[in-house]
Amino acid sequence: MTSLAAALLLCVDPPALEREVHEAVNAYRVSIGRSALVLDEQVSAVARGRSREIAEGRSKFGHTGFTDRVEAVAQTLILRAMSENLYRGTGADGFATRAMRSWLTSGGHKKNLEGDHNITGVGVAESPEGEVIITQIYVRSPGRRR
Repeated sequence: MTSLAAALLLCVDPPALEREVHEAVNAYRVSIGRSALVLDEQVSAVARGRSREIAEGRSKFGHTGFTDRVEAVAQTLILRAMSENLYRGTGADGFATRAMRSWLTSGGHKKNLEGDHNITGVGVAESPEGEVIITQIYVRSPGRRR
């Protein structure tokens, strides 16, 4: 590992980046006339788990296991719809901006971002090599299960 790579390890504050992604997504949604999404900690825990699986090398980057995440979210929320966006990148900063740019230039990811959702969860993890993984889950739900 180069000294530069070592310096970039743990270059993000996951909770701060999760908030930054959430705020960027909501700013965009409001700018196009969509409603802001409520950040849900339980949905974020599921998203965080997905990011950790990828960052730790237990799963490849992609949407494998999406049905499991749907089932996990459905334990607490009544689901009408659910989708997710993933982003991965390296560098020192700007991850939320780069994730947004990536999602907005991809038809399917843009559709998820702009979709008829009311709840979201964001999870961030960093690999030992310094790659940052962001998972955002979008949910349409009338409320919590009792």
